[in-house]
Parts: sequence; C-alpha cells; structure tokens
Amino acid sequence: MKNVNQILHQTKTIKILKSILKNGLYSSFALEKFSDKKLLIPMISFSNILFRDIGKSEVVDYGSYGIGITRETGIDFELNPVLYVYENSIIETAIKDNFNFSILPQTLEIIKDFYKRCKCDEITQHMNFNPLPEEVKKLINSISENTEDELILSVKELFEKVFENSYQQIRLAKP
Repeated sequence: MKNVNQILHQTKTIKILKSILKNGLYSSFALEKFSDKKLLIPMISFSNILFRDIGKSEVVDYGSYGIGITRETGIDFELNPVLYVYENSIIETAIKDNFNFSILPQTLEIIKDFYKRCKCDEITQHMNFNPLPEEVKKLINSISENTEDELILSVKELFEKVFENSYQQIRLAKP
C-alpha cells in the first residue's frame, strides 16, 4: 500500500491560486445522487497521490497550480476522504435506513401529546409517513400518555445522534 504524506488541492489558473492564498479555500457544492435523492454537498477536493502521478500525461491532471499540506494537517482540519458507494449497496442501504429510521423517533414528545388528544390504539393509523419502517411504527405505537418523559427524552437524544451520524456519512458518500 502506498504511503503518501501530502494532500493536494489543485486549480487550473494562477488567478484562482492567488485568491486561495489571499482569501482561503471555499466550498463549492456538488450535485450528488444518494439513494433516490439528489443532494447538494459542500466540498473542497483534495487528492492524496504521489507527485509523480500528477500532470498532463499522468494519473490525474486537475490543474497546473496547487496547495499542498501534510496528511496530518488535513486530519487536524478534519478533512475526510469520500466513501464511494454503489446504488442499492449494503453501505448505501444502511446509511439510508439509519437516516430514515431516525427521523420520526425524534418527535416522540409530539406523538405523546397527540395520543392524549386522540385516545386511539395505534397512533400510526392517523399518520401518513412514507417510508414508515415497521420498527419505527412499533416504537411510535408503544407511546401512550403513561410513557415517562425521561424515556422519551432518552430515545429522542439517541435518535438525534443516529440522524447526525447518518447525515455526516451521506455528506462523505459519493456514487
């Protein structure tokens, strides 16, 4: 395995290089397709390649000018490589499911209030969410006016973390 200790951001013109040196790097938005959604993902592209592989007749040619930093500095600035995923792959499905499964459980306080007014057996009969995974449906239907607020808060906080983690994974995923 190659051990490359630098990462590079390349550009095509000296004008852009001067702007980077004066103003810093700015994210651009890339239109990415993740699962069945089109998303604008902010990114700044860096390459982790050997200098010998850069150039018009080489592996990559992203421009004649560039900014290089050590790999360790990139890690300090929390730069991350992208994760390439295939459509309907295990990784894409897992990220998508975690994201979708985590949205509704964050609303359990509202569901408990709705239950008090509704007095129904299954709250999900009065909700129209698609997708509504069976596991989430069971969780929502288990909420009643007797459900402890502390339990609802704990579940909400847990699923907020799952949502945030899934969101970060989506931001790093590329088809």
